[in-house]
Amino acid sequence: MVLNIGSLAILALAAGYMLYYVNGRKAVIPAALGRAALIAAALLVSAAASVVAVQAFDYRLPAVIVYAVLFAAAAGGAGFRLYGSLPALHAALAGMLGAIAGVRFGMMLFASAIVVLAAAIAGIVAVFALQKAVDWRAKAAIQPPKAKGKRTSKAPQAFAAVLAAAVFVSGIELIVHRDRIAFGQIGQQASQQAALDEDNNLQIATIDVKATGFSPRDSRFTTGAMVKAVFRVDRPSDAGLTLVCPALGIEAPLKQGDNIFLLNRPQPGVYAFSLGGSRLTGTITIREDGEPAQREGA
Repeated sequence: MVLNIGSLAILALAAGYMLYYVNGRKAVIPAALGRAALIAAALLVSAAASVVAVQAFDYRLPAVIVYAVLFAAAAGGAGFRLYGSLPALHAALAGMLGAIAGVRFGMMLFASAIVVLAAAIAGIVAVFALQKAVDWRAKAAIQPPKAKGKRTSKAPQAFAAVLAAAVFVSGIELIVHRDRIAFGQIGQQASQQAALDEDNNLQIATIDVKATGFSPRDSRFTTGAMVKAVFRVDRPSDAGLTLVCPALGIEAPLKQGDNIFLLNRPQPGVYAFSLGGSRLTGTITIREDGEPAQREGA
């Protein structure tokens, strides 16, 4: 939780730094370039923050969307004092578009501290790279002479309309098709071979229970020895779920910490288990005693 909150705070500071940087160099940065920089910063940082928010809110889509939209609105709207309401609207809408993309991608990633760190670092690197790009373009840009009189253009309004339409369509698509998202599939460990405790003739495998499912999805054992399956629940928010495996006669609530299940030499086969009331599933595979299990500590 501390890592999640810290990463979100750092990304908010990164967005604020970009605003501070553009404001400090407003005299030498062409207005069009400054506006584009704020739009790009809002989009990129909001996307990174949304990936972190997915894990911070335990993959609860409504809470994640609300936070992501508010973050994007704040990151983009903060440019109001620099360039006015319409450019700030552009940045806010671009941030929302990035936030929706970040939510969708974040939902597909398996819960891990590495994901949070990677998203935070990516956001910071993106802001740094954007700053360097603005510096380079500002040096190469030649300020055009100011035209006399006031000129109006419908292009900014049209751009805002396009962004708003993109946000609306992508947001509705995310909500309507949320059940089609492959939650936590990217980065999830596929399988493991149980370790063998020779002194007790016991095969041991630890399975982590997270908001995105079981890691690994499949644990492999062999016949000829008892099976010790340890279902580990790290976070309090993941406790209180029920482990269900009809084939093995298991239906038991999971508490925070290690939940140990001993199986007395089960028959060969693939035994599917799930968390009651969810789509999260895993398997225990029992093979014939022909392929030795990995030794404990090896």
